[in-house]
Amino acid sequence: MNMTEQIDFRQTRDFSQVLTETFNFVRQNIKILGTHLVIVMGFPAVLVGFLTEYWTPNATDFQTSGFDFLDYYAALLPLYLIAMLLSIFYSCLIYAYTMLYIERGFDQFETRDVFNYASRYLLKATIASLLSFVFLMVAVVMFILPFFYILVPLSFLYIVIFNEDKGIFESISRCFEVVSGNWWNTFGLIILLGVIVYMLTIAVSVPQILMSVFIEFNAAKNEDIEMYRLISAFLGVFTNLAGYLIFLIFHFGIIFQYFSLVEQKEVPGLLRRIDSIAQSEEPDGESPPAAIDSNASPGDKE
Repeated sequence: MNMTEQIDFRQTRDFSQVLTETFNFVRQNIKILGTHLVIVMGFPAVLVGFLTEYWTPNATDFQTSGFDFLDYYAALLPLYLIAMLLSIFYSCLIYAYTMLYIERGFDQFETRDVFNYASRYLLKATIASLLSFVFLMVAVVMFILPFFYILVPLSFLYIVIFNEDKGIFESISRCFEVVSGNWWNTFGLIILLGVIVYMLTIAVSVPQILMSVFIEFNAAKNEDIEMYRLISAFLGVFTNLAGYLIFLIFHFGIIFQYFSLVEQKEVPGLLRRIDSIAQSEEPDGESPPAAIDSNASPGDKE
């Protein structure tokens, strides 16, 4: 594939084609999109990495200070909230980039365009995410099967919000409409993408995991671990940034699946291409010439 060739999202694709185009798109855009993400998310990622290392109580503290689980999780709540908001905004950046790519073309916009586009939908995406979380928690209480039934269509929530600009409840309803008749296909794609992302994330997390084990081992022997914690914080920053890039695979897989299903049901891409061809063949400012009746007499043609 030509690395500067525009990829058309609005096409019907089968399971393997969705995966192929996902990796093609990530490969084509990883450098540019990665730059946008680092510019916008770089400092927050560094902040979260250091907060995770220095704010989170370690196992030795937990065993010796006598605080309970409520205290433990209450201390972590601000960090969880920061991480959640960053995750939502990160997702908004990805979907904003996708829409700008579709509307303007490959490498035809700047970081500020992505930031402004994402900011426009941030509040709606945050509320929709919280509602989705509530729905999923209710589904868990009602047994595990409803959880998966709801999870699959809700995976389209962000792209519906960004592409169709609907209200929150309309977007949720639209997700179920899009996935109707293709639930198992989408579920299989989500599982496969999840496994790929999980394996890659574990691979890049190994250095930080080993460092955490090393720190706990030395803390148990009352050795000075401050230098190791600093190293662990930097590893945490690297892991966070790498995680952002790895998770692009999941997001773009979902986006390609969404457009493929919409194209199957409603063929908006085909209609748009037909309309574009018709407009390009029509002279500017002129109406198409009237057809001449071949059966008319010469006098009628004058």
